[in-house]
Amino acid sequence: MLKLSQSKGGNKVPLLGDIPLVGGLFRSTSNSADDSKLYVFVKANILRPEATLSGLPELEKISERNRKALEENETRFQKYEDWPGIKPHPVDPEKVLDAE
Repeated sequence: MLKLSQSKGGNKVPLLGDIPLVGGLFRSTSNSADDSKLYVFVKANILRPEATLSGLPELEKISERNRKALEENETRFQKYEDWPGIKPHPVDPEKVLDAE
């Protein structure tokens, strides 16, 4: 994705900037352009039909490991205190995977 932001502006000294010919000395203009780019990288894993049944237990282990890691991070996030000693309000839902 590409985002382009352009702006134009100007400043002048009151009254002196309005004088014809000489007023240009008391005025300034500015133009700016800002480009932002967002790149998304996708990693694909191909599962072959003949290997699906043999790799299923491994995929279940990976999925369970990732689920535990996510839940540990969610628990840590729910207990995070912005100010020491002030209890945080829990974010709803407390567990993203349990949300419907």
